[in-house]
Amino acid sequence: GVLIIIISFIYIYIIGCDQSLNELFDDLDKRDSSRLSSDDSFIQLLNQMKGYYKLSNDSSPFNKTIVITAVNSGYKDMLHNFKCYCDRLGIKFLVVSLDEGMYSYITNNKLFNTYLLGDLPGRGKVAADPSSEGKNFNLIGCRRIEIVGAALKLGYDVLFSDVDVSLIRDPLQYMYDFNVDYIHTTNVGCGSQWTFNETSEGNTGFYFVRSNNKTIRLWDLTYRLCAKSPLQDDQSLFWKILKSNKDAKLLAQDSCSASSINKYYDSTYMISCALDSCMFSSGDIRDSTGFNHLVDSLHSRNQSSVIIHTNWMADKGSKKQAMARSGLWIARRVPPV
Repeated sequence: GVLIIIISFIYIYIIGCDQSLNELFDDLDKRDSSRLSSDDSFIQLLNQMKGYYKLSNDSSPFNKTIVITAVNSGYKDMLHNFKCYCDRLGIKFLVVSLDEGMYSYITNNKLFNTYLLGDLPGRGKVAADPSSEGKNFNLIGCRRIEIVGAALKLGYDVLFSDVDVSLIRDPLQYMYDFNVDYIHTTNVGCGSQWTFNETSEGNTGFYFVRSNNKTIRLWDLTYRLCAKSPLQDDQSLFWKILKSNKDAKLLAQDSCSASSINKYYDSTYMISCALDSCMFSSGDIRDSTGFNHLVDSLHSRNQSSVIIHTNWMADKGSKKQAMARSGLWIARRVPPV
């Protein structure tokens, strides 16, 4: 009798979970997709900014690759610092303005190629608030998903980066050659091994994604979910969909090792891999101890930094101070208008 009860409980629990996931995906399929991929102005800008490198041409192997960042007017100075790094590496990028203040600032100063994103139905406008938490932060995250998803629909591979990322070396060479759908940074400190499990998430502030039916579907589902979820951030929602997507099961690699990826690659799966936590640092520079540990760790491994993401700090002032303290603030002049 006890065994039957236990088996019945397990059966109900498992079926119940399956039903809830099925209901979630059925509900998402009824929601509206973003229409950004049909906007002529957006399409034109993507075509102008494709190619990754400033000196690329139509015969470039990266002709369908584009770098995208999205920023509100609270991060004007960070955007200039990001531009300095891209200029050093000869990388071109598309800036999506998340509010009218950012768009006016860019166009008035004739700084970048930019696109102004309109309101999200039911969620309104992105505010200029630079805080990395709260409903405005969650709205910004959802718009980032929408932007990348639209580019994927139009056939572009995307390297997405937040503007508080310092590009020390060209990151594409560490990501492009892998036969992987989605390559991401992690939320662990240098030297800690990121391991895929039920609770782990990759960082959505810097990643590379290839355009194919699997990724287009994943970004579309995440957008449909986040558009109606003002209290949740894009990273949590994205990884929820990624792990439970019934259309393409996830095969997550704990590292971007060519040997492990080639061994397990199967085009029917969604293949992801995690970048090295030291070479692609996420939050190590939030204090001087972490920065010194990062430098020492890279030196002991005879490696060099590729990117440093000023993560794990909620306000922009702390981020900027950390970058200056670590020698990563290289913008000399920020137009005041």
